[in-house]
Amino acid sequence: MSILRPGQGADAFSVRFPEGMRERIKLAADRNGRSMNAEIIATLAEHYPPPRADVGSLDGLIHYLISSADRAEQIGRLAEVNARLDAMGSPFRMKETAPGVFLITTEET
Repeated sequence: MSILRPGQGADAFSVRFPEGMRERIKLAADRNGRSMNAEIIATLAEHYPPPRADVGSLDGLIHYLISSADRAEQIGRLAEVNARLDAMGSPFRMKETAPGVFLITTEET
């Protein structure tokens, strides 16, 4: 069994900072009581939030799902729709409650 330190296995990316930026990040991190890495991640998360599903996106996905040519295609599209919702950072998922009957739910339900 291997014991990983926090952050091990996470995607890593090296960055070259312009002159003086490292010091500004360090000051901000100290002010906010976190590491430089946590400060950088918080700043990036604020400026690059995950995409969210909107009503238009959901409507398009529902139409895509129900316009399937046959049952086998519809089952394949259901998995694809849920993968798209996941990629959009949406809490919504679609599940089939009976053949051809779909329910929009959240991940918790």
